[in-house]
Amino acid sequence: MWQWVNPPRPGRLLAQREAGDWIRFVDTQTGEVARCNVALDTLHNLRVEVWKPDANGAPPKMIHAIERTDARAFARGGGVMRRDVWHYVGREHCEALRLGLTIHWSYFSSTPHAFELQPERGFEEVF
Repeated sequence: MWQWVNPPRPGRLLAQREAGDWIRFVDTQTGEVARCNVALDTLHNLRVEVWKPDANGAPPKMIHAIERTDARAFARGGGVMRRDVWHYVGREHCEALRLGLTIHWSYFSSTPHAFELQPERGFEEVF
């Protein structure tokens, strides 16, 4: 299950459930697609695919398959507020789509953060 953190801007980002445990995120302005496998048994080994549209109208092509070992990892916070974060899709992959995984060490969460409630212009975040 996912939810928008800040109000969605209809028509820019589409989040759709696909067959199995895949979620598809589409940037309708660039045509970029990020597919994410979110099976509970593989949550810690998330697989993400980045697809680019073809300028000639052919079907989109997968240009990146990103595994957890390829993601940028770092820790934020401390104690019960600690969370491990992996960035899978960044500016090097897509013009506008970003995709990551956050795992909290406890039931406590330090979210939302100010940057989530007042994101940079044009930014939209889905959890």
